[in-house]
Amino acid sequence: MLPKCHPAPLTVLALSAFAAAFTSRVATGQSFSDPGLGLGLHATLGFVKDAAGAAKLGGAQLRLRLTGGLGAEVSIDYRQDVFVLAGEERLRITRLPIQGSALVYLFSDHRVQPYVLGGAAFYYVRSTGLGSDRANGTTATSGLSFHAGLGVEVRTGQRSSLYLDLRRDFVSLDSVSNLGLSADSWNASGGFNVYF
Repeated sequence: MLPKCHPAPLTVLALSAFAAAFTSRVATGQSFSDPGLGLGLHATLGFVKDAAGAAKLGGAQLRLRLTGGLGAEVSIDYRQDVFVLAGEERLRITRLPIQGSALVYLFSDHRVQPYVLGGAAFYYVRSTGLGSDRANGTTATSGLSFHAGLGVEVRTGQRSSLYLDLRRDFVSLDSVSNLGLSADSWNASGGFNVYF
C-alpha cells in the first residue's frame, strides 16, 4: 500500500516547477530586453516628392532601453536635397537634423523586436538658390520638425543589434514652401547598435 501524500507539498512542488519554468523563460529573453545604452551608425535613403532623386545620408544614434518595451533615441544626420520646379533645379537644402524619438518595442523579450516610434527634431538648414534663383544666394536658419514611423530591431547578441526602420518626417521650410514645394520626406534607414 502506498503512503498517503498530503496535497499541500504536491501543490507547492507543482507551483515551484511552474515558477522555475516561467522564470527560466524570462531569464532567457532578458538579455534582449535589459535596459542599457546603445551606440551605433546608420545609413538612410530619403525620399522627398519635390526633390531630384533620393537623398543618401548617414549618421549616428544613441539608443537607451529604459525598460524592456520602452526606449529612447537621439540621432544626428547630414542630408542634402535639391528641389526641382518645372524641370529646373532651383534650390539646394543642406540639413543637420538632431532627432529625439520615443520607441515602443513589441515582443521585447524576443530576438526579433518590432517597434513604433515618434518624436521631434531640431534642425540647422542652409538654403542655396540654384538656376534662376541663384541670385538669392545662401541663407541659414533653424527649426523644428516632427516624425513617426515603425521598424524592427534584431538582437544579434546580448550586446549588439541590427535594425531597419521607415520614418515619415513632417518638415516646414520657408525656402521650400516659397516655391510651392514640400520638404516632407519618407526615410528608410538601416544600422547597427552596440549596447553597454
